[in-house]
Amino acid sequence: MSSQNQGVELCLKFNFCPPATLSISNPSASPLKLIATIHQTSSVFPDRPVTILTKYSCLDTTPREDAFRKGDMHSPELAFSSTRQVDGSAKVLNLRPTKRITFHRISGDPDLAKRPEDPDTPGFTFITIPPVGKGSVQVAWELSAERLMSNLGDDSTSLQEKLEHFLRVGDTYHVWPGDLSIRWWSFGSLEDPEGLKGNKISRFSFSDDLGLDREKGADESEEVVSKMQDLIDLHNVNKLSSRSAVEGEEKPDIKKMREEGWVFGEPPGLLKMIAQDEDKVATFKIVE
Repeated sequence: MSSQNQGVELCLKFNFCPPATLSISNPSASPLKLIATIHQTSSVFPDRPVTILTKYSCLDTTPREDAFRKGDMHSPELAFSSTRQVDGSAKVLNLRPTKRITFHRISGDPDLAKRPEDPDTPGFTFITIPPVGKGSVQVAWELSAERLMSNLGDDSTSLQEKLEHFLRVGDTYHVWPGDLSIRWWSFGSLEDPEGLKGNKISRFSFSDDLGLDREKGADESEEVVSKMQDLIDLHNVNKLSSRSAVEGEEKPDIKKMREEGWVFGEPPGLLKMIAQDEDKVATFKIVE
């Protein structure tokens, strides 16, 4: 697919805020902060912003269920090109749960715009990326020493003991994204009444074969509705009686719902996120 002609392409860059170091003797001196910068590189509509859902992606910064915890971002891994040989250094600072945990997608309010306010559905955060050539947006994670060491040693071992035992001055660790997919996106800005501001956000997205440059009303047919997908709560419009479906839910009536202020997701496969090799990996160094 040529995203310039058919879809939208976003470019990511990951880096740690300077000084990008973790001190063994004084870990709170300069807490590690990882930044992901996102901008549009090409689009079928280059003058339009796009809004994406960060949940279930490598851009999820939800404290309890962020991208590191779910594996969409890789845990910090020792760079073997380090000036020191691996001699007792922790090869991986594992940020994923050590016990098997299943992350359930739980049905919440049909309007995704309301879910950020619901304590039972944490992390439903949307961000708007400006049009091509008009700027970027950032998301950030704070990686404290306590969290980085949380799965090393045992409960009786102090943080300082862990730092001294598992880390070596001069070693470097790197992080990088695993999954670059986005579950929900749409054209328009969160701050623009002509975009998403004040509208209701439907979980359902159009199928990839529909395309983006379409005539008005071309996406309101029964055939289009039958192919719609919900990658948020994993609902299928043809199987709304399934266990995961919202009680009493009906198939989307696109035209009617739009008149009521609903916005639907664009085809997920027509938005691509990429990261160049030099921008994909972010590195921090262990210092005294």
